[in-house]
Amino acid sequence: MKMLKMLRQKHGYTQQEFAEICGIDWRLLSKYERGERHPKIVMLKMFAKVLECSVDDLIVDVKR
Repeated sequence: MKMLKMLRQKHGYTQQEFAEICGIDWRLLSKYERGERHPKIVMLKMFAKVLECSVDDLIVDVKR
C-alpha cells in the first residue's frame, strides 16, 4: 500500500504517530505499508478518515 505511506508522510505523521491515532501497533502499520499484510475494510476506513481521503485513494496502485 504505497499510497498509505505517501499520504501518511504528506500529512506529516510518523508511523508511530499515525499508528497511535488509528489504535494499532506501528509494526502492523509498517507491514501494511510494505504490502506484507492487508488491512480489513474497517481499518481502511479509519486510515481514510484520518488522512482525509477516500478508501479508493488508499488502494490505488502506484507505479514508480
